[in-house]
Amino acid sequence: MSNDELLFPETLPPPPAALPPPATAAAAPHVAAPTFTGRGSEYFRIWVVNVLLTLVTFGVYSAWAKVRKARY
Repeated sequence: MSNDELLFPETLPPPPAALPPPATAAAAPHVAAPTFTGRGSEYFRIWVVNVLLTLVTFGVYSAWAKVRKARY
């Protein structure tokens, strides 16, 4: 056998079996983008109160401010 016969055989093995089709789009989880459904004035009022309480308490209130802002 020559090098060419080893590198390029005339008979190739059969291709591998086909993969199963991917899962349907209905099975994929749906991820919704977050949206703000409130009014700007409501958010601004909460923000002002949170900032004032954070300043008065020297930053202690900031942990509660984050939770309060996220809840609304």
